[in-house]
Amino acid sequence: MGNTLYPANFGGLYINSAGELVILVVEDGRDSEAGHMSVRGFAAEGVITREVVFSYNSLRNAFSLLDIVIPNSRECATASNVDGITLDVINNKVLVSLAEYTKYAIELFRNVIHDAPYIVFHQSPGRA
Repeated sequence: MGNTLYPANFGGLYINSAGELVILVVEDGRDSEAGHMSVRGFAAEGVITREVVFSYNSLRNAFSLLDIVIPNSRECATASNVDGITLDVINNKVLVSLAEYTKYAIELFRNVIHDAPYIVFHQSPGRA
């Protein structure tokens, strides 16, 4: 995902179903603090700002970590249970697809691989 750093309060951006640009801003974003982006100029037609909890940098870092750890740990049963990871900008999460989607499998992942509040789990498609 490269080494690009985004402003500390940048949560990501996307185009919604109405064709509007949605800019995500971390909820405690301060326009005047160094390293933070200003959202004052974004109040234009077709541009929406929405507050989120986690920065895009945090989500990217977690995704990058998982993208390295999981393929290199396939001999570990916990890692081999992971079918995929997705950076879900719209929902401000990192989504982990599990072959075996159980409370135990989720707990094991959080204890063995990585635990963070922005990681969410779901059943891998076609595995239910």
